[in-house]
Amino acid sequence: MDLLVINYVVLMRLLILLLTISISSLSVCAQTSLEELHSSISYHSDIVANAALESSRLKANKMLVNDLESFFDQENSFDVDFGEDVWLSVKSPDAKDWRIITWELKKDEAGSEFYGYIQMNDGSVVLLKDHSDDMDDVEYLSLDASYWYGALYYNMIEQADTDGDKYFILLGYDHHDKFTNRKIADVLTFKDGQPIFGKEIFNGTEEDSTSVLSRLFIEYGSDANVSLNYNPALGLIVFDHLIGRMGQLPGQGPTYYPDGSYCGYKPAEDGTWKYVDKLYDQISATAPRPKPVLGKKNKKDLFGKKN
Repeated sequence: MDLLVINYVVLMRLLILLLTISISSLSVCAQTSLEELHSSISYHSDIVANAALESSRLKANKMLVNDLESFFDQENSFDVDFGEDVWLSVKSPDAKDWRIITWELKKDEAGSEFYGYIQMNDGSVVLLKDHSDDMDDVEYLSLDASYWYGALYYNMIEQADTDGDKYFILLGYDHHDKFTNRKIADVLTFKDGQPIFGKEIFNGTEEDSTSVLSRLFIEYGSDANVSLNYNPALGLIVFDHLIGRMGQLPGQGPTYYPDGSYCGYKPAEDGTWKYVDKLYDQISATAPRPKPVLGKKNKKDLFGKKN
């Protein structure tokens, strides 16, 4: 009997040891998988953003989508910081309970397509489907994730309405086509855990002081430099004032260019933003802001990477 008991104890210890080794191996494999996927995301996003050939960008984009979906499937993927080596725009609120990931796929003739995900801290993921080319009256629409106005987001402003409910102003860029660029200030809220884009918080425009907009939308010539950004020193959303004129590119037709003056929106006590005309008495070459969106001194791009 004693021999049987000894054999049983030895066997149980071996089983426990093998089980411990197996669990440790699975943990190492999962960690390795996240690291490998992060490396692959970095590699393919670089090609999507910078490859000269459209065919290379298209192929890399398919791989990037697969990489990200596999990445999101991994446990604890939300805790992984994408870092500066990934050519994606990643924006998070102060609470760090979700993040929105967007990127641009440039087309040679057809402008750009935009891709995006919102990842929650519980591991759930929402796919954003770009339908910007199908939309009219963009300033007034309320949209969900399945019908998103796609953009590459370069800044985010966190605010609250009079009820204390948070909303987030997403400042984005859209290379619409070879003649036209667009910039938007979209508004993100959550209802029952699902994202909603668009909220009637922008009061007044240059043309109509009584209009109420769900998002700001600026369209201008692709050969122009137009700013739309939040200035924390002024507490304003500042953008170039545009005027219509004939485009300078062959085949461009009428378009819009900045005239050297600036407009903006300032926050009001009721949680909305009020239109402000003629922000500066003196016309200058660029809008005053603490630092440029694409820093010339540091030669950084929309992702904050050095050129």
